[in-house]
Amino acid sequence: MTRVLMSSAPLAVQRTAASSLRAAGRPALPFRIRRDNAATDPGIPVHRLLGLIRYGDSDDREAASPLPTAHIPLRCLDHGPVTLMWLGRPVIGGSPVDRLACRFDGETLFGVYQDERAEPATIENTTDAAYRAMLEAAYSAGYPHIHRIWNYLPDINREIAGLEVYQAFCIGRQRAFDRDPLPAGAAVPAACAIGTPIPGFSLYFLAGQQPAVPLSNPRQVEAYQYPPQYGPRSPAFSRAVLVPQGCSALLHLSGTASIVGHESRHLDRVQAQLSETLANLAALLQQVGIVFSDLGDNALFTVYLRHEPHFPLVRDQLAEVLPPAVDRIFLQGDICRSSLLLEIEGIIALPGTVRPDASPPPP
Repeated sequence: MTRVLMSSAPLAVQRTAASSLRAAGRPALPFRIRRDNAATDPGIPVHRLLGLIRYGDSDDREAASPLPTAHIPLRCLDHGPVTLMWLGRPVIGGSPVDRLACRFDGETLFGVYQDERAEPATIENTTDAAYRAMLEAAYSAGYPHIHRIWNYLPDINREIAGLEVYQAFCIGRQRAFDRDPLPAGAAVPAACAIGTPIPGFSLYFLAGQQPAVPLSNPRQVEAYQYPPQYGPRSPAFSRAVLVPQGCSALLHLSGTASIVGHESRHLDRVQAQLSETLANLAALLQQVGIVFSDLGDNALFTVYLRHEPHFPLVRDQLAEVLPPAVDRIFLQGDICRSSLLLEIEGIIALPGTVRPDASPPPP
């Protein structure tokens, strides 16, 4: 029996409506973005850097930063290499443990786990080991609430011994959660899982001392309630989570695709899949009282495309929906279902605080 706590608790979201964004201004995102080969920004003190995420770089480990750094082997479609530099309060600790490295600041822990030798055939055990290391690091450092996880695994749609690699990943993830369950009342993390073209498993995550608030999408079945046709263990993630941070909050939108209920929609029709994906994202934004037009430099959307030729169409259609100040990154990667052509995730900084109206149901 799973011991991961699943919640679709209703929310009372205070001061996060569009009027609040206009009145209070848009809070800053907790990271900087560089679109070049630089590993860091000389204008950012190292003691304020929790870690780095590098997309599309050459993975030159000799020149790599000593900070926890996730090297994600996905090609950037709109620019050259992209680096996200995750910022925090002055760092008070951190540790490298085998394949995991982390730094923390008294509020947030940023961690990276990488196994460069991971193969599709062993992804279940690789995932179990990665999640076990992640949970042990977060729990021991005093950051027991896992808010957001990014997963990158090889050949995600390949079938081995009757299971797709993604299904085996879900088994390994759930096994780790069963062994080391999340704290009572904790939200299931927001997450994504994207396929890479080369061997290796990468995971980076954010954890905190305070729980996040899970958000549901009324257009979709909760991922952890998917029927057995999608695999022996359902995916363990929330559609979105809202993380209170003092006078502001950070909204993490999980990887979102053209799924209604639990079924994929619009097979082989990328424009229709994008429209359905945007409808799902809009439904999540409605849970905090905002729409796309309310966003600006307080938002980042990352778009994963299965096929590079779809990039111009998706880029142009997004430009009609998102305000120009909203940042976006386009990456080529495989989606967890072979029927899906794209997936979009987001991070949005919001003013105000949040609280759950009801406690999560018992496991």
